[in-house]
This record gives sequence, structure tokens and C-alpha cells, in this order.
Amino acid sequence: MYTVILAEKPNVARDIAAALKEVRLKNGEILETKHIDNPKYEPLIREARKEGYFQGTKHIITYAQGHLFTLKEPDELDPALKKWEMGTLPFHFTDIPLRFIDAGSRKQFEVIKKLFNDPNVDKIIVATDADREGEHIFRTIYAQTGSKKPFWRMWIKDATERGILEAYRNMKPGHDYDGLADAAKCRAEADYLVGMNLTRAATLQFGGYKNVLSVGRVQTPTLAILVNREKEIQNFVPKDYWVLKAVFGHKNGDFEAQWFRGDEDRFWDKAAGDAVLAKVRGQNGVLAEVKTKQEREGNPSLFNLTDLQKVAGKATGLSPAKILDIAQALYDEHKLITYPRSSSRHIASGTGATARERLENLKAFFPDIIEKPLRQGWNMNKSFIDDAKTASHEAIIPTFKKPDFSKLSQEERAVYEIIVKRFVAAFYPPCVWEHTTAVVEVAGETFKATGKALKQAGWREVEGIPNTNVLPTLAEQDPVEGKAYDLEAKKTQPPKRILETEMPAVMENAGKFIEDDELRDVLKGAGIGTEATRGTIIAELIKRGYVKVEKKYLVPTEKGMGLIDTLPVALLKSPEMTARWEQKLADIEEGKLSRKQFMAEMKEAISEMVEQVRRTSGKVAASGKAAPGKKVICACPKCGGDIVENERAYSCSGWKNGCKVTIWKNAMERYGKKKITATEAKQLLTKGMTAKKVKLHSPTKGKDYEAYLVMDDTGRIVQAF
Repeated sequence: MYTVILAEKPNVARDIAAALKEVRLKNGEILETKHIDNPKYEPLIREARKEGYFQGTKHIITYAQGHLFTLKEPDELDPALKKWEMGTLPFHFTDIPLRFIDAGSRKQFEVIKKLFNDPNVDKIIVATDADREGEHIFRTIYAQTGSKKPFWRMWIKDATERGILEAYRNMKPGHDYDGLADAAKCRAEADYLVGMNLTRAATLQFGGYKNVLSVGRVQTPTLAILVNREKEIQNFVPKDYWVLKAVFGHKNGDFEAQWFRGDEDRFWDKAAGDAVLAKVRGQNGVLAEVKTKQEREGNPSLFNLTDLQKVAGKATGLSPAKILDIAQALYDEHKLITYPRSSSRHIASGTGATARERLENLKAFFPDIIEKPLRQGWNMNKSFIDDAKTASHEAIIPTFKKPDFSKLSQEERAVYEIIVKRFVAAFYPPCVWEHTTAVVEVAGETFKATGKALKQAGWREVEGIPNTNVLPTLAEQDPVEGKAYDLEAKKTQPPKRILETEMPAVMENAGKFIEDDELRDVLKGAGIGTEATRGTIIAELIKRGYVKVEKKYLVPTEKGMGLIDTLPVALLKSPEMTARWEQKLADIEEGKLSRKQFMAEMKEAISEMVEQVRRTSGKVAASGKAAPGKKVICACPKCGGDIVENERAYSCSGWKNGCKVTIWKNAMERYGKKKITATEAKQLLTKGMTAKKVKLHSPTKGKDYEAYLVMDDTGRIVQAF
């Protein structure tokens, strides 16, 4: 009798066959791992694969091609749904029928079905990816084949021969994962029903034939995070402030310091700053206080996928989706790293026992950073080894396979080296800094200087040492010369837009946007989306015209802004819905909630969300252009509303209520000034005139001159000399 092993992809099936060493090649040799990267064996391995499987003496190793099935479209289930109409919403289906993704999927499924039902097969081993989605792929195929054979689960964390054999030795009964399978099916069907119902409802109510408004459980709250940040930026009103800086001369060197008094280190009133400046100008001082303390900078965590996307994205400029593709290739094709779609930053104790061996294996390729920990006998930091935090997957680390850089692309090598460095850094001691804080007293005023000097590089020898401000050696009561004092004008800054490379981390920490403490805890360390899908979600938002990338930052478009502003379903725009779902899906995995109960609750929630859309009117622009900035300049002097900047003017947001205060940007164009700036507009609206004369040109005399701009009682802009 045979055992059939089902892998998720052809290359994984090949690797399992090689690890088991029981598939005979045409030349008489037994297929082994060493043959996989040898071009001479490629045709032999291809031939050994037969029609979709490898035949061994005890095992038959076959494979899916990722997903072989997808859920049928609504109109395939009910012809009445072919036309999008509000009257057909909401629609609900349970156990949604499937269809093959393509002809190739159908062909491979027939191979699997035949093997699963072969009378010479008495057992099935599941070797799909070790996650919720991998379990769903197997259960879907198993159900469609109609097989009743018992099955066991291999949980492969490391695609090397060693990792495969370890998973084989530790396989568990398949029904131990029934909860995971039910949760996976619930997640897939509920996402489908939410997306299909709400996309149709939003498109019919707010979009149109050529303006489909895609709505989804993960993508919509992700878009809302970006839209809300953009609104914070647009509505931000900068405030002027001043800081007083000084350059002091000391016998051991010059250093800079900044004025402070208690908790204040800035002046909100320039006159107050000028008064202190006048008081200290030309005065020398004394070091009233010098404090030094050492601080340890702990080793950075081992990589999960989100951290890798952020760090590698910053280093290479690649998108999160591209970095996932590269990591998947390093795992699937090159066998150089462990499973990449991981949310864990730790490794299990069993893997920890092999950490030093992995390090030694890489010595020849990274001698500059590996020789030292081997020579010193350093072991991996114990805080990174935790069985309780590696139930599903472990952190992304190098495998035992030695790299062949000639087979890696430039991008693959760059990402691989980042992973290796993070792994090696875990063996180094902490980085130690010496922080110095000095307080200088001048004429009764105080100035603070801070410095940071490296005392022990530790792990930063591997990942790089940043530039820091190092103070000269200072002692209390030392005299200092006041070489220069300067009152610098500054403005408060709005929040920054979110970098594309940082967005997966923002999604991972989306729980902070939820007010409910209990639900926030549900998303702690999980967030919205998964390690595997976050990059794809971001790419989809861009593809659908909701977001654009500008100078590496994600910027919502008019369409994206419009959807979030118009969509009335608050739950869909918040990570709260995902938190509630994840809480329930976790209950399903643990057997605390049935699939039937979950889907009944989803039906009720979807009906309510569709009804909310039905009761709301509005229109979302089809444009995918970046949302125009509506920067708030100041308060309206007439009604107290916001004066906002648009493309052609600075105008009051209360215009709907009859306020007509407006300054046209081209008001002085006739006099050679193409545009009144935002700063000048604010001065005109708050002070009645510009603070300085502006350069103008006389259209009659043909001469340049300077004049103040003044806003008269009628709101016109005139000149004053």
C-alpha cells in the first residue's frame, strides 16, 4: 500500500521526494537533494515527475498549484444577479460552490483525485503550506475528490531536507486541524460575501458603470488609515515658534546647546525670545550640570515578514509585494531561508539548538561578521528562542544550505544578505552608548546640550553604526565662552504621510486605531491582513485608483478620499471589524464557536451594512488623481471658519453658509506678482497687511518697485507704501 503526500506546489513535491530518497531516476540513481540544483539532472527529474506526481517505493508525492479552485461568481449561482441592482442585495450563500481557476487546475485536480481514491493508497499526508490558507487548499481539494481516506498533517517550517524530514517525523492526525480548516473556510466565504455585496451596493449608490467602487474587509480600513492621515495633514494649521540656540567654546572643543526653562524649550511669542536673546548675547557661561550614563541598545528582533518588508524596503527601495516575492523565491527555489510568510520574531528551542551550526555554515560567505562570534564562543541571544511564540511559524532565518550567489539576482542577494545579517546580529552582545547631558547657565538662563558616544559596538558591527553628536569631555563648573546666540524661527509640522515600505507595519499595528480595549488586544501583534496579504492589499489599492505612490509615500486619490467620506458603514472603515472576526475565527479554531453560528452572524451583519448604504446618497469621483491639498491657512476673520487653500485661491470653508471671504492667488498678477503665497495670505487675513514689502512691477511705467499688500474693508487687495 502507498501513502500519497500532497504538496502545495510542484517544487515542494520535488523537494519532499528528494528528502525521502525513494524515487528512482531513469539513470538508475535515487533522487536526492543534491541533484536538484544540478542542470544534468533537470531532464531526469522532469521525467520522474510523470503526469503530476513522483512515484516512490512507499510514497506517491503529488501537488496542487496553489489554489486549484475559486468561489463561483454571484451570477454563476443565480442568473438574477448578472445585472447589478440594489433590489437583489443582499444575497447570501452557504457552502459556496467552486469552479476551477483554469484548465491546468482541472487537469492537476484529476491527477490528485485519482490518487486519493486509488485502492492501493491507504493514507494521505498533507504537506501544503503551514498556515490557515494552506489548510484551506488541502481541505477544498480533499472534499472535491470525495475521498474518505485518513490523512495526517506535516507542518513544514523549513523547506530544506532537514526541515522536511523533521516535519515528517512529527506529523499529527489531520483532524487535529479541523478548527483551523473551519476558520479558513469561514474567512474565505465571509470575505467573499462582504466584498461582493458591499462592492455592488457602493458602486450602485455612489459610483457607476465605469466607476466600480471595490469594498473589502481589509482593503477598506487600510484605505481609511491613509485617508485619515491625509485629512490630518490637510487640516493641520502650523504654529510659529522660536528656539534659541547657542555655540559654546570649551577648552576641549566647541559644542551646541538649546535654551530651556523647566519643560519648555521653545518660545511661542517672539518678543519673549528676543528678550532672552538680548539678556545672554555677548555673555559667557558655566557648566552647571554634567550627567553621563550608559545605556544598552538591545539586539533587533529576528525578522517576521512585516519587519523584513520594512527594513529591506528601506534598503532597496522595493515594494512590500516585491520583497515578499523575493523572499518566497529564496525559500521555494533557492532553499536559503525558512518559511517567509511568518508573523513570528522567535525561533523554537529545537531550531535554536541548530543556530550555531547555521552560523558556521555561513562563515565562508560572510567572514567579516561571522568569524568574531565563532572565535569568541558567543551564542544566540536567548530572548529570541521561545517555543510559546512559534506555534505556527518561526522567524525568517537562513537554512543550512550554502548560498551560490551566481544563481541569485541582485535583488535576491540584497534581501538574503539582510536576513543573514539580522540572524548573525542575534549572536553579538548589545550595543552600549554613553549618553551625556550638559546644562550651561548664562546670565540666569539655561541651555541644554546632549551627546551620544559609542562605548561598545556590539551587534551594530553587523548592522551599521549611525552618526551621532559627540560632546567634548566636559566637567561641572568648567567655564564656557558664549561664541554665538541665534533665535531661529520655526513652524510646527503636520504628520508625515506613510511610506509604502512602512505600511505593512502600520497594518500590523492597526489595533491602536480601535478604542475598545478588549478588541485592541485582539489585534495586538496581528493587525489587519496577514503577513502574506498586506503587500498585495497595498498593491490592489494602487491598482484600483484609490492610492498613488508619490516619492515613496502612499497618497490617497480623490476616488479613495471620496469612498471613505461617502461610505456610511463605520465598521467597514475601521480595523474593528477585522478584530471582531479574528476573535471569532480564533474561537472556531479552538472549537468554541461553530461555523454555522459564525456564518449566521455574518449574514445579519452584511444585511445591516447593505441597508446603511441603501439609505445614503452621494457620489464618488472616478478620478485616480492625487487628492488636492486643502491646507488650512488660518481662521476666517469674518465668520471664524477655516480659510483653506485650493488650486486658485484661499477661501472660507463657510461659503455654503454665505461667507464670501476669498483671496485670489493671482490678485496681483497685473503688477508682476504671479501668486500670493500662503504666508502672505495668512498675514493679510490676520494682520490686514503683509509683514514685508513685496516686489512688484508697474505695468504703466515699466519699472520694478516694492510695496506692502493690504486687504481693504471690501476684501480687495491694494498696495501701501
